[in-house]
Amino acid sequence: MPLKVDKLSKRYGNNWALRDVSFEVDDGSVIGLFGASGSGKSTLLKLIAGTAKPTGGTIELDGRDITAAKRRERGVSLHSGEPFRTVGGLFGKLFERSAAGEIHVSRFENA
Repeated sequence: MPLKVDKLSKRYGNNWALRDVSFEVDDGSVIGLFGASGSGKSTLLKLIAGTAKPTGGTIELDGRDITAAKRRERGVSLHSGEPFRTVGGLFGKLFERSAAGEIHVSRFENA
């Protein structure tokens, strides 16, 4: 099971952005994440990518608990379809914009 989210929660002060979210995604699957503004879609992606820390729950990738792992150790990146500021150099074309403004979560391997 490549991605497993179990009872994942995120709270900002007294407000819950996510509360007890659980799901599994098989390797090679393509999924959609839909919801109203403020429903926690971006928060969920940030938690998986490690750019935000959960209040509770766990995130597993390929059977390894990555909940407390640093961003660089996760093998996951988060980038949005919004225009990127100057990235420059060799990385200038690493990310491409999505015409639809989607948010992409990509996996990568350490070389």
